[in-house]
Amino acid sequence: AKAAGLVQLCELGMPCPPGFVIPTSVTDEFNRLNADVLSELDSSNLPPSAVMERLVLPDNLWESIERGIHWIENNGDLRFGQVARPLLVSVRSGGTISLPGLMETICNVGLTRKMLGQLDEADSRRSFLLDCFRRFIEGYGSAAYRIKRRQFREILGDQDRKRPDSLAKAIDEYLTICSIPDDPWLALRRSVIAVMLSARTDEVREFMRTNYIQEPVKTSVT
Repeated sequence: AKAAGLVQLCELGMPCPPGFVIPTSVTDEFNRLNADVLSELDSSNLPPSAVMERLVLPDNLWESIERGIHWIENNGDLRFGQVARPLLVSVRSGGTISLPGLMETICNVGLTRKMLGQLDEADSRRSFLLDCFRRFIEGYGSAAYRIKRRQFREILGDQDRKRPDSLAKAIDEYLTICSIPDDPWLALRRSVIAVMLSARTDEVREFMRTNYIQEPVKTSVT
């Protein structure tokens, strides 16, 4: 639905942020290639992060993603993985069946702790980028590690989100319960995989059972 909505906006000539779509057919191929590993994942209580290194992408998918990111860079004079003019992207799920609140979105992909360490203490963007990174960890932790978002919110508590020291403290605590890749491109790759797998959860299965939905969910990534 997200992807279709963006395409319609573009066709109407309305302002729309640049992006690209990984269609459901590619996710189907991903599921086929990784059938044995995914069967193991479904039968266990393990999160996707536990099998991430064993999962393979369909031929040419990663090259297509890289081309898509470079196209977005050229549209906005931004650079993915660089702190000077950082391009941050969202990895969003879409399904052939409406699953309200059950599919995953990971925002602010492209920030790393190493990049934040390059910021000067007096940089006016420091609080903003720290909060962006905090939100990225929440999304990645939810999708890849299946950590409930309320657990992150409990860590954050009533800390002042405008204070760099408070945000840095929250980030340090977040990173005690999940691990984030230091390479922004690896973080993007794993975010795409995690979102592809976001329909393979107990919550989705329960929703489909209680709503008498028998057809399989096909997932796209925007």
